[in-house]
Amino acid sequence: MALKATPAALALALALAISLEPLAVTEDARIADGARLAADPQAGDCGICHHLPGHDARDQGTVGPPLAGVGSRLDRATLEALMTDARALRPGSIMPRYGVSATAPRVPGVLQGEALLSPSERAAIVAWLESLKAPTQATPHG
Repeated sequence: MALKATPAALALALALAISLEPLAVTEDARIADGARLAADPQAGDCGICHHLPGHDARDQGTVGPPLAGVGSRLDRATLEALMTDARALRPGSIMPRYGVSATAPRVPGVLQGEALLSPSERAAIVAWLESLKAPTQATPHG
């Protein structure tokens, strides 16, 4: 039995195809999104405390360590822990608790009780941080 494609069925199929999001984001896209979020003052705003590679050092913070090469210094689990709740890993840290419900007096009302960054935003920033490898040094030949 052959199925007949009616205009309504074709319209429905087209609407479904357009509305579906890609099932998997490429790693390059995730890294680019993480870099964008980290530099965005309305999102991660990492440059307020850290120097972000590729940005003018005069416009960056110096309270936290520079992020160049951080992917060689810290593993993914540590980066994820720092992006979720740095104080749980490093007591006394002043890094924002991006994955913990925000309740501090200076947190905007729309974010009260919400994490500062969503799990997908934190994962993108972690992917970017993990991609920031230290340059390899040539070994001298003896």
